[in-house]
Amino acid sequence: MQHSFLEDPMKQLNRDAYAGFIRRHKKPKELRNASVLCMSGPEMSEVLALWDGLKVKRKNITSVEKGDDEYIELEERVAQEPEGQRIKTEKADILDFLRTTDKQFDFIFLDYCGMFDSDVRQAAYTISRRQLLKENGIVAINIREGREDLVKQSEYVLATEWFDSGITVSFDDIGTESYDIGALEEKLAREVIQEYEKHKKTAEENKDKLKEFRRTSLARTIIYGMFCGKIQTQMPELYPPELIEWTVKSVRKMYAKVNELTEGLLFKREPMFARAYAKNDVDTLMQHSWFMIQSQIAIINHFQKLGSNSNVFHYLEAKARRPYFLQDMECFRYTSQPGNSSMFGAIGLFDQRRDFFDENNIGFYFGKENGTLMIYNGDTRKAQREIKRAEERFYKKAQDRSRRRRGRNNGIVSREILDREIEGIKSRDLRRQGEYIRQYMQFYEAQLKHMETFIPNVRELRL
Repeated sequence: MQHSFLEDPMKQLNRDAYAGFIRRHKKPKELRNASVLCMSGPEMSEVLALWDGLKVKRKNITSVEKGDDEYIELEERVAQEPEGQRIKTEKADILDFLRTTDKQFDFIFLDYCGMFDSDVRQAAYTISRRQLLKENGIVAINIREGREDLVKQSEYVLATEWFDSGITVSFDDIGTESYDIGALEEKLAREVIQEYEKHKKTAEENKDKLKEFRRTSLARTIIYGMFCGKIQTQMPELYPPELIEWTVKSVRKMYAKVNELTEGLLFKREPMFARAYAKNDVDTLMQHSWFMIQSQIAIINHFQKLGSNSNVFHYLEAKARRPYFLQDMECFRYTSQPGNSSMFGAIGLFDQRRDFFDENNIGFYFGKENGTLMIYNGDTRKAQREIKRAEERFYKKAQDRSRRRRGRNNGIVSREILDREIEGIKSRDLRRQGEYIRQYMQFYEAQLKHMETFIPNVRELRL
């Protein structure tokens, strides 16, 4: 007999926990009009047991189902509902759907039957890269844990190790002005070998840590994936096509050389990127930290030579990249039936903090001069309004004086006064912008620190 997730009391505990998290962050009016992407299952169980209880309109719910039989069953179940109470259905692999849809959602809930793997990682990156989550949206992912083979266990290790290896790019070892590519390749090869030796016996020697790997990997993968934001090909104003082309060629050469120096160990250890290398899958290659190093070194090098402030560059890069920042997260674990593998889930609230990028407060922008990429310091909208008011006051006073003096106007002195006033407005505006960017960088660095040290607090669900 097929197990019914609609009638599973432990599964309902998980849904109730998610509902509690949602209600803590969303008002009833927001929920009624919210858009939802989910994997409801053929019984439509997630809709009936979670979203109906939250009063979300069914017309705003999209459910994705991959299996032929499961999709037919879901379609038949949906057809039983009145026309105005039907959800939208899509027959697709969830990752393929994320890669092709252009719709944004307030909630994205991915309930996997399988274990943690590269598809789970790719889902988080794709949501962020394609900006599928609305501002102040919520993402939840469930996976099955336990009884993994060594390959599946290595996925946990790789994800955790990838996160711990550092999110920020450090240029200390290779320099910002120039660097020896051969020395860099040898350095990376040594690191690959050292890390492999360190972790190749993880499954046998650290079985007691496997539970920690499982829980840490999923939560951190969601957080980091959402933080990544757009990739370089989506930011042509900052990363022109010729720079992308150069970087892809450079990274491919580096991949081949490091794999050669490690006698094939690199591709064995990172199969997802090995496949991307073989297929010249640029989108996946650009998720690797090496691509970030190469492309950011090139662009930062360019702006440093122009004398631009690095904080301004990082601010404008984040404005274009549109990362999602974690605001709150909870993790849950439950077992449906005795003897079954446990399920593990993480739910997080993410905010892009677009308030930091309000053009009323920042006037810096990227532009080109004679084909050269530049950072320009424009006036903020607030300063523009102040200047306009100052000019209006000047011309009004000039007209008043002209009338009083019958056309004899001391305009030259007044114009100098206006110019000094405008200069003062621009100077104060520039200081405000600098302070605003410093505040953002403090926030950004705090987010990085939080991600680097984040360890989820997991709540065990029991009847």
